[in-house]
Amino acid sequence: MSHPPTLNRLRETLTESSPYCSGTLQLPDDSFELFYGKGSPSTFINISKTANSPGSLDALQSASEPAKFGRGDKTVLDESYRKAGKMDTSEFIIAVLHCSKSTF
Repeated sequence: MSHPPTLNRLRETLTESSPYCSGTLQLPDDSFELFYGKGSPSTFINISKTANSPGSLDALQSASEPAKFGRGDKTVLDESYRKAGKMDTSEFIIAVLHCSKSTF
């Protein structure tokens, strides 16, 4: 069976190398900040230091909304079964700081 040249090239490319990368990148402990909140000003915590600041995690939890989940064919909110919070992607951003080419 003959395939169009574009499909053949795509097939060759995906066979030669994966269309993704994976691995780990070690960064300094003080380089991870999570900014969150609705509107301005936003709040931030340093993710790598939250174990030393339980109040920061409490504030983050307070800023989240209860998360619904699927049970069977229904979407439910049942905190006696699963207590989880959520934030829309418009409500947070993670900044990875102090990264240079020499880090890689």
